[in-house]
Amino acid sequence: MTTPILPAPIAKRTALLAMHFQNGIVPLAPDADALVDRVADAIADFRAAGGTIGHVRGAFTEEDWAAIPETNKSFSAVAAARGTRSLQRQLSQGSKA
Repeated sequence: MTTPILPAPIAKRTALLAMHFQNGIVPLAPDADALVDRVADAIADFRAAGGTIGHVRGAFTEEDWAAIPETNKSFSAVAAARGTRSLQRQLSQGSKA
């Protein structure tokens, strides 16, 4: 895979967001080690170019989980299956829920 050459970020206006790199999420991704290596390289390159790095972690309280309606296509299957092997399978297979 070739990496495209990107223009230098404008440090005062640009940020690279590394989202959901949590112990419970990353291992579910296919080829997780290679993913982490690529993101670490991107972070190092972006910092060297003067950009800001933001780390984003999504989290839900029990109240949040309970408030997810069944009609929510993004989170309803995750809410219903959280903490189960079914959830791990859905995430690793790229569920269309």
